[in-house]
Amino acid sequence: TGVQTCALPIFLFPEVVPGRIWIGAGVELAIFAAVGAGFWKSRNVARGGDPVDRLRAAFSTFIPIPAAAGAMASECAVLYYGFYWRSRPHVPPGSRAFTMHQRTMADQLLFAVSLLSLLEIVPMHLVVNHWSRIAAWVLTGLSIYGAIWMMAMARAFALRPTLVSAEGITVRYGLLFNLRIPADRIRPVHQSPADALIMPRNTTPSIYFEFAEPLYAETVLGFRKRITAIGLSMDDPAAFESDIQTFNSARVLK
Repeated sequence: TGVQTCALPIFLFPEVVPGRIWIGAGVELAIFAAVGAGFWKSRNVARGGDPVDRLRAAFSTFIPIPAAAGAMASECAVLYYGFYWRSRPHVPPGSRAFTMHQRTMADQLLFAVSLLSLLEIVPMHLVVNHWSRIAAWVLTGLSIYGAIWMMAMARAFALRPTLVSAEGITVRYGLLFNLRIPADRIRPVHQSPADALIMPRNTTPSIYFEFAEPLYAETVLGFRKRITAIGLSMDDPAAFESDIQTFNSARVLK
C-alpha cells in the first residue's frame, strides 16, 4: 500500500528521516481520525445503520481493496462490541428480528471462556516472566485481546440478529456470518439439499433455502463464501416461518 511504500525508506534509512516514530504515530492517528469521521458521518446520514456496514463504508473511503476494508472493519467491530456497552440490537424499521444462538448457548460459552482467560493472565505472566519479559508481555497482550474478541463475539449474537422484512432476509450470526437473501430469491424447502450450509453448525435446521443462483455470504474478517443452499436453526422457528409467509404474501399482493 501507499503507507507501506512511504514507510519503507524511513525504516531502512532512519538517519535520513528523523523522528520516524512520531511520523508513524501521526499516520496511525490520521487513519483512526479518518475512520472515526466516516463512522460519525454515516451515523448522521443513516441513523440505526448496522455498525459493521458503517465501519466498512468508512474504511472503503481510503482502502480501495474491498477485502482489506472488510477485514479492517471486522477488527474494529470487535472493539466496538467489546467496549461499547450502550449499543442496542440493530433492527431497522419495518424489520423483525430473530436469533439462533440461544439453543446452542454460544454466547454463554464464549462469555465463560473469556472470563476464564482473564483469570489465567496473571499466573501465566508470572510464570513466563521467569524466562522472558518480552514473551510474557506479548502473551499477556494476546490473552487480553483474545478475551475482548470472545466477549465481542458473544455480545454480537444478540446485537446483530437475523432480520426479516419486505426486502428479504438478512441471515446474521453475530460477527461470524452475514448473508443477504433478496425477497425474489426466498424459496423455503423442508428437505435438506445436499450442499446446504448449516447455520449454526452442528444443529438441526428447521427450514432450508435453496437458490437457483449462488449468493455470497460474508464471514469473519471480511471473507466471502459462496452459498447455494442454507439450513437455519432458529430459536423461534414457528414465528420465523410465519413472518416469512406474511412478508411474502404482502409482496405478492403489491
